Amino acid sequence: LSETCLTLRREIERQAQFHNIVTQSKKMKAIFRLIERVASTTSSVLITGESGTGKELIARAIVFNSDRKDKPYLTINCGAIPENLLESELFGHVRGAFTGAVRDHPGILEAADGGTAFLDEIGEVPQPSQVKLLRFLQEGESRRVGDTKVRKLDVRIIAATNRNLEEAVQEGSFREDLFFRLNVIPIFLPPLRERKEDIPPLAAHLLQRLCDAHSRNVTGLSPEALRAFMNYRWPGNVREMENVIEYALHLTDEGKPIRPEQLPPKLFADAEAPLSPGDCVSIEDYTRQAILLLQKD
Repeated sequence: LSETCLTLRREIERQAQFHNIVTQSKKMKAIFRLIERVASTTSSVLITGESGTGKELIARAIVFNSDRKDKPYLTINCGAIPENLLESELFGHVRGAFTGAVRDHPGILEAADGGTAFLDEIGEVPQPSQVKLLRFLQEGESRRVGDTKVRKLDVRIIAATNRNLEEAVQEGSFREDLFFRLNVIPIFLPPLRERKEDIPPLAAHLLQRLCDAHSRNVTGLSPEALRAFMNYRWPGNVREMENVIEYALHLTDEGKPIRPEQLPPKLFADAEAPLSPGDCVSIEDYTRQAILLLQKD
């Protein structure tokens, strides 16, 4: 078990290194430089951006390039837990605190003491829990639900959201003081449509990874399929691209490239005229094709 845990941890660390975050974008490389400067600090980080842009991957990169990489790293999706249970999941509870509390529960923050907690979808935290989270960020103090004991904890907070928290503050649904406490180091991840130079290498990386996962041999994208990728706006960003490639992978014959007929129809709704038919390109070659397309545009 120890060897297995060590192997898994090394794999997570490998995936979190910057050279494994596939990008050619100047905006993303600027984010990497920022992470290199702030990873070793204890300041709170707020990662914003549309769904599917890789916020959790950036959070992992921060953790595994920090001094806390060997300490606990716990994550929680604040939007996936019912409001009446979220406070207990964050701060813990004692036995008998409420119906169903049959034993003591430490909570995410207490379990992450000495390390890092990643709070995804932070914009979904209800007002009562926002108050307790603010106190934790200000004083480093946490109290389990139903308990009188206050615990001092050392936890770095990395939060993420696809909501505009400044608008939420103006609407009154998110506390302004909590926003400022979380937003010490803001990181905005641009959507894929604003960094089209990343589409070819990302597609190549995802295709190779999916081929390995499904024991398939698909040789790349045809020029026409690549044109569709470049013209599509990718509202679901990298996550949507991965789903599209996995869909096409299962429709493509072994040893053949992905062609337009294997792609979901939505990719062609607003597409320009496709390239003239020609020889298909391999995973290694079609990045060059995409660069030429960008230059023509």
